[in-house]
Amino acid sequence: MVKIKELNAEQYEEILYSYKQGDSYQKIADIFQCDKTIIHDVIKHFKETGFAIPKNIYRHLPTQKIQEL
Repeated sequence: MVKIKELNAEQYEEILYSYKQGDSYQKIADIFQCDKTIIHDVIKHFKETGFAIPKNIYRHLPTQKIQEL
């Protein structure tokens, strides 16, 4: 089972893409093999902040990767 700290930037984007396409939390959780609560937390963070990826994730990305996002 994947934990939220183990998600990378690309996975955050893919979760939101799936959500915007109308996939259910459960379907997205099945795709990423994680708990539905993690999907809820990612989407909630996006709705509250407007950002797909939490700031603490950026600290772990190489500089060029941040620019690509």
